[in-house]
Amino acid sequence: MSNLVPEWRDVDARTFRERIFPTGRPALLRGSVRQWQAVVEGRKSPDALAGYLLGLDQGGPVPLITA
Repeated sequence: MSNLVPEWRDVDARTFRERIFPTGRPALLRGSVRQWQAVVEGRKSPDALAGYLLGLDQGGPVPLITA
């Protein structure tokens, strides 16, 4: 039995619902969040991501959980 987690690319909702979710097993979904603005900026550079996140700052505290 292989211990490798299957990789999927550019999965749409139907494929996830019909082929991945029913297995009840872990799956690596590549490209699923590539359109998220934080990901877009992070792919440009660390400074671009930092600038994007700073633009979201509303001056309040940010809850943080560490382990």
